[in-house]
Amino acid sequence: MITMRRNPVFLSTLLAAVLILCAANAGSAGEVAPAKAYGKICFTVVTQGNDGTKEAPFGPESKPGPGESLLAHAIASDPCVLLIAGFDRASEGLANGWRPQIAEMMTAWEEIAFPSPGWSWQTGSAEVDLYAVFIPPGSGDVAGLKQLVGAMQRPDADPDLLQSQADKLRELITALCGDTDPARHHATVAPVAVNGVVRGGEGFPWRSFAARVNLTGGHPGLVIFSSGPAADAQGAKQK
Repeated sequence: MITMRRNPVFLSTLLAAVLILCAANAGSAGEVAPAKAYGKICFTVVTQGNDGTKEAPFGPESKPGPGESLLAHAIASDPCVLLIAGFDRASEGLANGWRPQIAEMMTAWEEIAFPSPGWSWQTGSAEVDLYAVFIPPGSGDVAGLKQLVGAMQRPDADPDLLQSQADKLRELITALCGDTDPARHHATVAPVAVNGVVRGGEGFPWRSFAARVNLTGGHPGLVIFSSGPAADAQGAKQK
């Protein structure tokens, strides 16, 4: 029989190593992963009527009507710049003459609603794609977008020039998002449970119908909301 002699120094060193390893593992398990940056947005149809103001989420069944306008509600976990634009699917130009808008969301979790006044939608096309792009404030593309959007605000702009600018805006959005497949970015909108909600003390619960856009890694995030007969098919492609 071979008898192994205990080495106190060796045992002490081994015990210390085990304790350090256990402490490290416990520390790793207790660490909280950093929260992912994101934005949320919901386009709504606001209707002004004799019975008050009603607001409902924009979706595939939305269409123009008396007293109607469009509004965007948004919030973001990190500072960002938000671009919204409406495109007509038939002409591929700006929908109903709506000019694109930019909002600087420099305070995290600050809720915004714009444009003011909202885009009038009493008449015009129902075949609409609404684009929302969340962009990091330090992006080199922000200055160019602001310049282009600013140039598109003239109410008396030449129609051919405005069409050219709309094409350029689409190109910039495509370049920002790094792909040419809009179907990947279509929002899935929750069914509307009520036919409009009268604006009250807390307003319309837009967050229940909002789309979430991932902003992790400092990359722009795009989401598209659509109305009209082709909207359901586009949503199905995304799924």
